[in-house]
Amino acid sequence: MTAKITSPQQKQIERIMTDALGNTNPTKADAQRLIERGDELKTRLEQMLMELGVDDGETSSQRAVRKIMGKNFLGIPEVVEHFGAISPADLLALQQIPFDEETLKACADTHILVADVGLSLLDVRQKARKGLFYSQDWFDNEEFAKRTETARWRLIRKNPVDGSFSKNWSEQQALIDDSISEVPSARQLVYTMILHFLSTGERLFEKVYVRTCDVGSDGNRVHVGLFDGFGLDVHRWDDGVRDSSVGVASSRK
Repeated sequence: MTAKITSPQQKQIERIMTDALGNTNPTKADAQRLIERGDELKTRLEQMLMELGVDDGETSSQRAVRKIMGKNFLGIPEVVEHFGAISPADLLALQQIPFDEETLKACADTHILVADVGLSLLDVRQKARKGLFYSQDWFDNEEFAKRTETARWRLIRKNPVDGSFSKNWSEQQALIDDSISEVPSARQLVYTMILHFLSTGERLFEKVYVRTCDVGSDGNRVHVGLFDGFGLDVHRWDDGVRDSSVGVASSRK
């Protein structure tokens, strides 16, 4: 269990901040502007603390969301523990969670809220312990496997979209409400699946596959899943195929 800050430590930090305020020599009007912009000041102080590595960058608002999501919250501490240090720029990008409380409560049991630092699928495989990926190399030179993305929070559905099995790609797309949801990429799914397993021991899509928005260089759609004891499988199939084990993935916009 992480030890809490001590009273002497808190007083020392408060003294440092008081000294910094004094060094700026603010006028009465300056001070009033700071007070009026208190929320912005608090946000910038939190940004500074994150850059300096305090509490692995988790803010008070993120802790509040962790209480809502429970084990379906994969935050900055989990990323640091399993994937390594996060850059200051990524910490800043992840500071604000873009989903409102109503959405989070509605998705608390069905989705995973994950701090996605944008690692490529190949990077995730390299960082994961041996045995978590099925032994295969067909995607090593594929663009979708090399792609990285900007850090952001994602809400990834834990199960295939309802009613999406035994349907082709077009039929599955019709099940997605594109006003609030979208089909995630293979990278986004694999990142979430591996981080969730390392953090909780739970395997997502253990006995099924889900289609993603990615297409391989051969024109076949990428799907991932069958995350059993043999490891997570990254596969590809024609969009026209209907199969009882292949559904479609979804994430909130």
